[in-house]
Amino acid sequence: MWASKRRLREERDDLRAQLDRMRERAETAERNVETEQFARNTMARQFAEADAANRRLHGRNVRLTEQLERAHEAAQDGALDEMGHRLDRALRACARYRAEGAEDRAAVMNAHQQLKEKDAELARARVFGRANLLRRLDLAERARRSLAEQLATVQAANDAMCRERISIAGTLTVPAADAEKPDEVAW
Repeated sequence: MWASKRRLREERDDLRAQLDRMRERAETAERNVETEQFARNTMARQFAEADAANRRLHGRNVRLTEQLERAHEAAQDGALDEMGHRLDRALRACARYRAEGAEDRAAVMNAHQQLKEKDAELARARVFGRANLLRRLDLAERARRSLAEQLATVQAANDAMCRERISIAGTLTVPAADAEKPDEVAW
């Protein structure tokens, strides 16, 4: 009887060990299935992204090919030479406008400095409060007003010139046949 109990216990322990091994195998199989499912989903997503990128690139290649053909046609017509001349004129005009703008800024800064000096002189005159200083104060005030008016005039002229230059620059358009080549740098 003891022997049969012992044999039954050994058999039970063997069955439990076998059951544990089978559980481990089942859990491993489940993890493998989850991993494979995740890998499949990842691959499907990556393939979809690659396919979408491929379609976008194909469309871009078609557009670039069309632009290249238009550029070749424009080159045969001599339009590129004309565009080069127009660009040179536009660059010279821009350089002129920048120089004029620098001169205007210098004039504004000079007027601003004079205005500061007159304001300082006015402040000194107020501190002393003498009769001759009051007269100088009146003159300084008039000069300050005059300079303020000049500054406003210069600023208004500068604003008008800027709007004019922007308007002129806005009218310099590139014809559709002169679209930039894909390998050229944008201006």
